[in-house]
Amino acid sequence: AALVGFPVVVGENVVGIDNNLLAISYTKKRIDDAKLAISDARSISIKKDTFDLVIASDLLEHIKEDDNVLNEIRRVLKSGGRLILTVPAFTFLWTRHDEVAHHVRRYNISSVIKKIKNANFNVERVSYTNFFAFPLVVLLRSLKRVLPILETSETDFFYTPKFLNNFFIVCYKLETALVKKIDFPFGVSILGVFAKP
Repeated sequence: AALVGFPVVVGENVVGIDNNLLAISYTKKRIDDAKLAISDARSISIKKDTFDLVIASDLLEHIKEDDNVLNEIRRVLKSGGRLILTVPAFTFLWTRHDEVAHHVRRYNISSVIKKIKNANFNVERVSYTNFFAFPLVVLLRSLKRVLPILETSETDFFYTPKFLNNFFIVCYKLETALVKKIDFPFGVSILGVFAKP
């Protein structure tokens, strides 16, 4: 059984949770037989020792009490269960985009490891990700700070030409292959795999 912060279509014992009814409704429309629950990650309405795997993808940065969330995840995981976690990296990358996305923080690897260990998880693997996008993101966000006229939208998301999308797809495929063998020294995000003892 797995608990995910977003719906996935694998296996038959997958549960997706969100605290937003609109997100739940949207998922129900897309995946008819999805097992979904409205729940707050700080107090997950599921009994302890239920899941083999919890995926928390870009969740912690939205919640002030991120330590409580990690403790709740540990509670619902079975002994030996795994947490796969992604969070945005580096405070110096903070921009209006983070505010619009309702982030309360960004992380670095040492802060993630400290929080994970405080929540009594074992660290199996942790690396920065979105490595190839990092220089572009740093450049764009730095330019927006010094030239506010470039701040034309509230987020960093924008439509890109097909050739640029194809370039990014190649970069992400290369990164996916490389991250299996190496840990990246920096990136826009952090990916970690942690185990409940």
